[in-house]
Amino acid sequence: MPEEAEIYTSKVLALHWFNTVKDDIDLDLQQIQVDTTETEQKTAHCDSLSRQGHVHLLETGSLIVHRLSLAQQCIYPPL
Repeated sequence: MPEEAEIYTSKVLALHWFNTVKDDIDLDLQQIQVDTTETEQKTAHCDSLSRQGHVHLLETGSLIVHRLSLAQQCIYPPL
């Protein structure tokens, strides 16, 4: 599988980057962005980035969920 080699290579590059910069820069999480589904895009506010199909900042009051319909949970913040 070519995907296995790509995933392994990505892992090695990410670890190399992390080990190189971890002492020099602030690695605190700054923001979370989300790419909504087509259904969520259709129900979003007409002026929103989501409605236009763009990735957008996940707000703290967001009700966007993940997982299958039987076990859905908010992405952020946790309930």
